[in-house]
Amino acid sequence: MTAAEQWIQQGEEKGRHEGEAGLLLWQLEQRFGPNGVAPYRERVEQASAANIRTWSGRLLTATTIDAVFTDG
Repeated sequence: MTAAEQWIQQGEEKGRHEGEAGLLLWQLEQRFGPNGVAPYRERVEQASAANIRTWSGRLLTATTIDAVFTDG
């Protein structure tokens, strides 16, 4: 793979990650309101793709925003 192809791939991965984080934040705001999401915004924006997937799955059944982000 050339340097240009690697650069393009990295850009695509970054864009996908930002999109997934943005979608999760939007869904959280729809469910818990913007004020409930504010304390978690930076955490989501800096999270790994694996964490975003985990939290997205938890969002389906969580009754509180804290339950989405619990580590237990």
